[in-house]
Amino acid sequence: MNPPGEQVLPGKNGPLLNIELTIHPVKKICFGLPVLNQKPLKIKYMRKIKLINLISVILGIFLFGACEYATIQPDVPIPPPPPGDSTSFSLKVQPIFDTQCAFCHAGSQVPDLRSGNSYQSLMNNNMVVKFNSAESVLYQKVIPGGSMNTYCPSADIATIKYWIDEGAKNN
Repeated sequence: MNPPGEQVLPGKNGPLLNIELTIHPVKKICFGLPVLNQKPLKIKYMRKIKLINLISVILGIFLFGACEYATIQPDVPIPPPPPGDSTSFSLKVQPIFDTQCAFCHAGSQVPDLRSGNSYQSLMNNNMVVKFNSAESVLYQKVIPGGSMNTYCPSADIATIKYWIDEGAKNN
């Protein structure tokens, strides 16, 4: 006969007994989950999952946020001036300074590009190397990649280049 509370199950070698045993006397059950050190295992796993998700989000921000899309513009060849045409400082270069530069370079910043002061300021501050636009600081500032390029359209850059290459005359 079976003692009360036990259930007999058939087995190969005879009946099996279904008896509840306590495997670990300190182990408790909380919300259907085993508890160790008074913390449910589910909470430990949730913390790990939250930490993994946080690390994934931070890495994603760094990986995708660090991308910078820079457009590379090819160098457009500057057309030469018409033959026999001399680039006049007062008629072609100074109007560029008046419209594009003199607002900021009005005496408080070097070079002073106000009308009447600009030629002397450029020469005194070694901003122009006559007959060599590639070595001139003024030209290097206005070409693409230079610090003042955003203020100077390409046609104006060409005018400044040819003025320097023709000897940077004060005419």
